[in-house]
Formats: sequence, C-alpha cells, structure tokens
Amino acid sequence: MNRDQKVKVVIDTNVLVSAVISKDSSPADVVRLAILGEIENYTSEDILAEVERILNSEKVLQRIGSKHKDDIIRIYRLISIKVSPKIRVNVIERDPSDNKFLEAALEAKADFIITGDHHLLELREFRGVKILSPSEFLKLWKR
Repeated sequence: MNRDQKVKVVIDTNVLVSAVISKDSSPADVVRLAILGEIENYTSEDILAEVERILNSEKVLQRIGSKHKDDIIRIYRLISIKVSPKIRVNVIERDPSDNKFLEAALEAKADFIITGDHHLLELREFRGVKILSPSEFLKLWKR
C-alpha cells in the first residue's frame, strides 16, 4: 500500500461498535489507525446518525455503558472528516441503509470501505472503492 498519501477510508458503524466492544480485535486496530492519524476516516450526517442510534441502543449500551457512549461519539467525530454526499445510489437493494457508506466513499474519493456487513462485502469494489473486512484491510496495510 502506498503511504505517500494518507489512505482514505469509510469505517462502517459495525466496525466502530466491534472496536469498542472488543479492544483486541481487527476492528479495534482499524479504529486505532484512524485515531493515530495513519488513515483518514470519512463520514456523513447519515452515518453519524446511525452511529448515535446504534450506540444508544439498549443492546450496545449494556456492553459499553452509558457513560462511555458520549466519549465514543465525540472521539468518532474528532477522527472523522465529514462529507455531504451529492450523489445518491441505490446499489444495495436488500439493505438500502447501507448505501450511505457507498455515497460517503464516493464523495470523499475514498480508497476503501472497511466493513463487516456482508451486503457491502459482496460487492468487493464499487466505482473504484475497494470494500474490505477489517482483517483484509489490515493485511493489506501491513504489506
């Protein structure tokens, strides 16, 4: 991977949540790269709304605790560059809410979407944006 320029990524909500729940995991390693500024994470208002909704869900709050939720959201906002997608796509018909990650990646001219979502992973690539799992991305990163 060429590191002369920062690698641009869109980190899916499921990767962020997995990172928070399991600190010794591939998702956590990806989020750490973003925190350290090794990669640039891009987000959108739609993604931010999903992050907040998921982190506020009872299931997740039981795992992370309500006092950490606000810190996680604040850190996620700090490590992310917000874009406002101008192009809307309807590529993932089985789960249309996943299209927001494609839209943010296109607007950011991202290199990768990092996700654990099988609807996105099945695409493998979309208009030049590679779609990888956290472990696949880290293997590529370490080369």
